[in-house]
Amino acid sequence: MTDDYGGVQHWTDLLTQREVWQDAEGVIHRLDDLPPDRCARIHAFCMRQADGVYDLIGMQLAAAPEMSETATEAFDRAFDSFMYDTTPAAWLAGTPLLEALRARSYDLPADWRTCHCGYPLVDEKGELWDHSACYPGVIID
Repeated sequence: MTDDYGGVQHWTDLLTQREVWQDAEGVIHRLDDLPPDRCARIHAFCMRQADGVYDLIGMQLAAAPEMSETATEAFDRAFDSFMYDTTPAAWLAGTPLLEALRARSYDLPADWRTCHCGYPLVDEKGELWDHSACYPGVIID
């Protein structure tokens, strides 16, 4: 089920999800409905903007509201980790949206942990299940 993403102001608002992309006209598209080559182009577009996105999100985080001392210390640790423990490209590539776009660019489901049919791609032991007969929209009874 797709959440309501009607209030998306900028594509960076979608970084924490694996379901949709908003195009330049403001139209929301399910990632699983987009062709792999388009997802690859969107992924490349996002990655070209990694430095700017990282700085933008860092500035937004720096403007956090006033908190208790304990909360402030925890926030400062998390913020320092965000700003200094990784590169902008590595951070952006690890977000759910970019992982989903990368999976779709290889013609996998956007949520690569789950097949088009709704069942997991691997079992609890980490072994692959055979989903060769699955396709988008398949209904499993």
